[in-house]
Amino acid sequence: MIEIDRELYRAELGAAAVALGVAEAKLVDMRAGSRPEEIAKAKELVRQLQDSAAFAKSDLERITKLVQSGALPAESLDKARVTYVTEQARLSAAEKELEMLQAGYTQTAIGIQEAIVKEAQARLDLAKAKLAECTIFAPFSGTITRVYARKGDMASPRAALLEMADMSPIVIRVAVPEAYALKVYETMEACVSFDALPGQICGPSGPCLS
Repeated sequence: MIEIDRELYRAELGAAAVALGVAEAKLVDMRAGSRPEEIAKAKELVRQLQDSAAFAKSDLERITKLVQSGALPAESLDKARVTYVTEQARLSAAEKELEMLQAGYTQTAIGIQEAIVKEAQARLDLAKAKLAECTIFAPFSGTITRVYARKGDMASPRAALLEMADMSPIVIRVAVPEAYALKVYETMEACVSFDALPGQICGPSGPCLS
């Protein structure tokens, strides 16, 4: 019957679906283990960093001797030490990464990723629920008798939107003067008129004479 502007909720739904897809893809990779090309790439990186660390070490030893002989200032030794420590740290990190790839992901890591997937699924379900709440459906088959909300109105909690009624069983309540009360019985037919149908009088068996 009524649809609230849903662009923001559609965007949230799309983002949640993408996040779930990324989390599921990562979980699949973790369960499958490291690929050979990943291990080969990690080995090559370790080899390169080993060469860099070896060069930094020899450079540090060379500069140490030059500083001790007075050929270079002390600042050069400090820079060489920083370079050596940096290369050693990079090499250590690469070696640990290679060890992890060769050993594969632990069950703890996989369990954490499974929890991330469940959280992403919950966010997607929440986004779907928010989007569904933007569409208002009729609770029963009937006729809209009054419209309160118009296109462009601001949606607010507990605001009346529509009024509808089931017109198939119509109950008419009337007052009978006391003088005629004893003349009214349960199966008596009655004719009624409506302001919405001027000139027409209706009864249980169809139109009556006006």
